[in-house]
Amino acid sequence: MKKIIVLLLLLSNILLAQSEFTNSNIKKLSGPRLGYTWIGDGYSKTELENSKKNSSLAQIGWQWESRFSDQSTFTGIAEYIVLVGGFEQGMILPSFSTLVGIRHKQGFETAVGPVLSPAGIGLVATVGYNFTSNDLNIPINLVWKPGFQNNDKKISSTFSVMAGFNL
Repeated sequence: MKKIIVLLLLLSNILLAQSEFTNSNIKKLSGPRLGYTWIGDGYSKTELENSKKNSSLAQIGWQWESRFSDQSTFTGIAEYIVLVGGFEQGMILPSFSTLVGIRHKQGFETAVGPVLSPAGIGLVATVGYNFTSNDLNIPINLVWKPGFQNNDKKISSTFSVMAGFNL
């Protein structure tokens, strides 16, 4: 059932992205992303520590976004984020997220959606703000993926701080 719900969320995000609107009051923030992730207690943390790896890791990737409902104050956004983490420890830990959320014209945003990673399929929630200086946009997001019980394994929760930029 969980896989069906995740698949429906992914498909709905793709369909919503097909009808893209633009509003000059609300910026589009596609671009590179850098961040740092802390892994909570559970299977992922134990596996990393057993292999003599740190349970916190750097991430790098790219975010694409589409809009599906522009208003004068808020816009609906669909975000697609590909990240690779652990490279500073000699690992490649990929993840793919697709999120649906809203962005305020002042720069605040929040989104939620499924994430696919080596730990499995989970849910991720973000809240952030876009700092601007002339044409430079610097979005900063706090990201939380709650842990869950998967049969006999406790899947770790994670907390990340992500930042990006675009012109």
